[in-house]
Amino acid sequence: ILKLGNARMRLGEITEALAAYTRGLELDPENAATHYAVGGICASRSDARLARHHLELAIRFSEDPDLTREAKDVLRRIEGF
Repeated sequence: ILKLGNARMRLGEITEALAAYTRGLELDPENAATHYAVGGICASRSDARLARHHLELAIRFSEDPDLTREAKDVLRRIEGF
């Protein structure tokens, strides 16, 4: 489902991507990459509260240092909202 969400994002279908990611989190609530993707969408929509929530979960569940670093970078940016 993460791949479907990513494909939708590449096509610019943000609403459909968010729906796919949300479904993915229902199936795997500890998927760091999916939380990161949702956090990014929320940040781009200026929803700092929800973005922060998903990015913090991405950091908590991530075993990938690059994803963790990127999530922390986005968190730092949204603190300016």
